[in-house]
Amino acid sequence: MKRLSLTQLLIINTILYTTEFNFGQKLVGKTVSDWEKEFKFELDSLGHFPAEINETEMEKILKTVREDETYSNIKILDIDNSKSGYTDGSEPIVMVTLKYEDMIYIAFKGTSGGVEWQDNAIGAYPETIYTEAQKEALEYYDKMYEKYVDNTIKKVYVTGHSKGGNKSQFIMVMRGSKHSKLKRCFSFCGQGFNKTFIEKYSNEIQENKDKIYNISADNDYVNVILTQITDKIKFVKSITNMGEVAKKRAIIRHKFGAWHSPYVMFKEKNGVLTINVKTKQSKLMRTLQLFLAYILENMTIEDAKYFYHAMSSILIEKEKEKYIPEEYREAPSGFYRRFITHIYNFQKEEDNLSFVQILGLLRPMLTEMGAVMIKTRVGLDNIITITNNEKDDENIENISIIEYSKDDKKEEKKSNIEIITSMINPKEWFEDITKRAKILREKYFKGKEGEKENKD
Repeated sequence: MKRLSLTQLLIINTILYTTEFNFGQKLVGKTVSDWEKEFKFELDSLGHFPAEINETEMEKILKTVREDETYSNIKILDIDNSKSGYTDGSEPIVMVTLKYEDMIYIAFKGTSGGVEWQDNAIGAYPETIYTEAQKEALEYYDKMYEKYVDNTIKKVYVTGHSKGGNKSQFIMVMRGSKHSKLKRCFSFCGQGFNKTFIEKYSNEIQENKDKIYNISADNDYVNVILTQITDKIKFVKSITNMGEVAKKRAIIRHKFGAWHSPYVMFKEKNGVLTINVKTKQSKLMRTLQLFLAYILENMTIEDAKYFYHAMSSILIEKEKEKYIPEEYREAPSGFYRRFITHIYNFQKEEDNLSFVQILGLLRPMLTEMGAVMIKTRVGLDNIITITNNEKDDENIENISIIEYSKDDKKEEKKSNIEIITSMINPKEWFEDITKRAKILREKYFKGKEGEKENKD
């Protein structure tokens, strides 16, 4: 019997975000087609569309399920939604077991609430081998394998979207050699693993990496986090189109809707949904992936921990203080100047985006960290100021000023960014730039005001 297609697996991963799977057990013993019949469109507990899929888009999912007889044969054996991503019970963590013919599919929903965003940050710690969420996913898999995989079951598959994809990859590494029936992992936009995990389980990874398939949208920003453990990586065209400027400014902070929703990997064909065509990873996301790898390699441990908690906190909707360790709620002393230095040094090595473009890409992250970014123009020079918005002299070392100028003669090539002054004392900089502004005014504008008055 043929296994479920990538489109069918993506549909399953998408509907795990709906209320019917997030609360209660009414779907247990029923089929995916029954889900379609019982589905009621409603916002989640935080007021969002499920996976940021609106009513029109959801109707296309429902139609796709209705018109494919396969879904009436996919039985829902188990739903575990007993734990939540927030202390008030919202954003349930969902794990589901399904049976299709003589195959078992175990699926994991993506990141749920502050609990799992904190877990994502901890997963980047160099001392972390595996996280609590990964451990719980493995325990669920073991329980389901023991309960449902008997002589009648020929093959087992694990799958998930986002953090769920990472969980499914983790299970394949930990059980792929032990369980001969565990055939494939299909991870959609799943993030990678830290260096410690990869080194400790290098043998297991080597034995099972060819069973792991990571399918991501070309503009997805989660699969670029940490290091992928498989060479079987496929990018599909994203249907989302926000425009070039929006990409650079909002791509990281945007929730599911713009780039990370599983829905963006679909296209409509003959009235139903199918997974989109294969393409290359976008230049923007490739640059971000290289940059994240660069800073993880070059940052101090404390800076890296703060950075990943700050990055994760962008998507924590409420009660952030509960999910960010106290020691990482504020930037380490001198963090901004070190961070900007990393950006500048990275830009010199990678001929992709300019320094200012990379800075713009990371602007939401810097803002989340409590930084204030001010861009001004004085004479012929452009000024970018990165500050933690502290006014007192004791925090002056956390303020960075980057001053740059563009070589407009090279219009056809990447803008040549020359760092004139970098990471200096703001007081000294202000005195210096005031003097320079006066010189520039005298050089370029002297007499022009008088000329204007004469013309009038």
